[in-house]
Amino acid sequence: MMGAVLVAATAMMLMLSGLQSTPPADAPVPSRTFTSTVPPEKLLPGDTIPPATGDVVAPVGGDVPSTGPADDRAGTPRIVAGGPDRPPRHAGPWTFDGPDRLFIRSLDVEAPIEDVGAEHGAMVIPDVISRVGRWNGGAALTGTAGTVLIAGHVNIAGQGLGALYRLSEIQPGAVVVTTGDTGRRSSWRVTSLESVNKRALPDDIFDGAGPRRLVLVTCGGKLLHIDGPHGGYNTYENNIVVRAVPA
Repeated sequence: MMGAVLVAATAMMLMLSGLQSTPPADAPVPSRTFTSTVPPEKLLPGDTIPPATGDVVAPVGGDVPSTGPADDRAGTPRIVAGGPDRPPRHAGPWTFDGPDRLFIRSLDVEAPIEDVGAEHGAMVIPDVISRVGRWNGGAALTGTAGTVLIAGHVNIAGQGLGALYRLSEIQPGAVVVTTGDTGRRSSWRVTSLESVNKRALPDDIFDGAGPRRLVLVTCGGKLLHIDGPHGGYNTYENNIVVRAVPA
């Protein structure tokens, strides 16, 4: 079942972190969930829908980084490194530029996107906590149809909180921006937020065809220990699943 791909991937990656001397704590879950077919008409305060190409005429301001960047692919420090009590965050003006990026203005998220596949039947999520992975069996970032599936760790022992740690806080209608390999932007608006048991992860999030949409996934809920060889591994009970439609 395709839904098992992400479940297995998350368990595999958290098994590695679970071998650390101090395992991660329970992960956030939404205080409320929501589901709609269309986003609210009004944007959230501070949100903007940038053009597909070109400069952002009136970028939303932000703080200047005060610590070293977790990632600096574009050459300008703008992602402040996270830690055990804070996720990586965007800093500086929101210009929404650079290739292969995920931006969520309302959550202070900017994260590089890596194309990822599967090994041994499991989706390979980037093991650098500030990065996220786009499943290469789904739709392309610059496509015109199908589901773009992006997943990231909520945390990893020894690295701290992940880029998608605050995903459970996302609000209806929040703007999400992704860029492809040329820097062309795609803007999305959030329509649903769910917390689902990993064993019930919906198959449709792996649909590379069908209507155009974006799905973001990270872990949430209670930290569970699964007995097995070499001491077993740690995994989370739930997945936080966010769906968005083109803006």
